[in-house]
Amino acid sequence: QPCTRFIYLSLLVQCYLIILYPFNLTSEGWQYFKGSWYLDSTTEQSWNESRKFCQEKGADLIIINSIQEQGFARKFHGYRWIGLSDLEQQGVWRWVDGSLLNTSFWYPGEPNNMGSEHCGVLYFSDTLDNWNDYSCSKKCYCICEK
Repeated sequence: QPCTRFIYLSLLVQCYLIILYPFNLTSEGWQYFKGSWYLDSTTEQSWNESRKFCQEKGADLIIINSIQEQGFARKFHGYRWIGLSDLEQQGVWRWVDGSLLNTSFWYPGEPNNMGSEHCGVLYFSDTLDNWNDYSCSKKCYCICEK
């Protein structure tokens, strides 16, 4: 009967992951949207500190791939770090996974690199296009995604 016990335990673990994993995430403040989980931070930190915060939670800074995801991200108020920077090469914007920026939602006139701004931030505004390039050392909230 060891094989039967193994199958039973395997099914039990799968059920636990399916049923309780989302519950644990939502109880920790994570929000589900179209296949990913999102967490908004409650502490303002630099871009690098924010990225580390997300990574410690098994996530990374948000990568915005669609107009729907941009609409979802806009609901978080205040300046929020996103997983976008041109730290490797000035003017070449990449996401934290290394992919190049394809779809963008820059606020008109951005990015402008005013005062050495190399990290992407979104801020609450009435417009869909609300990204800004910002100094990476500034303290902002962030959105994590996993």
